[in-house]
Amino acid sequence: MGEARRFTRIPYQSEVLMNANGQWFRGLSENLSLYGIYIKANEKFDVDAVVELTIYLPESGEAMNDDNYIDVNSIVVRQDPDGIGCEFRQVDVDAFLNLKNVISSRCENKTLVMDEFYSYLSRKELMAS
Repeated sequence: MGEARRFTRIPYQSEVLMNANGQWFRGLSENLSLYGIYIKANEKFDVDAVVELTIYLPESGEAMNDDNYIDVNSIVVRQDPDGIGCEFRQVDVDAFLNLKNVISSRCENKTLVMDEFYSYLSRKELMAS
């Protein structure tokens, strides 16, 4: 039985910097969604560990600069022999919009991504109320 996905997941290979307990590690993302990321990494993390991520996330055809990186507060939700699955817990608005744009540009069903984006925002607003 496959696991349930709440958001469209795209293949996405990019360097990811991970900070756990003040120690920095490098990994390579394998896939990405509005909700989380899977990172191939040699380091092992406990499930539920808090990991600060810095993800290289350029728009298509964009030159590399500091605006191409987003910082995300995440929690490890899955560990396997090849890496970790992280769920995003805190993403600033500009980074979240950049994330949505990158996923939308690489996904065939852009309407679905937009629906997921608005659904996510609605849930967050309800939780904040």
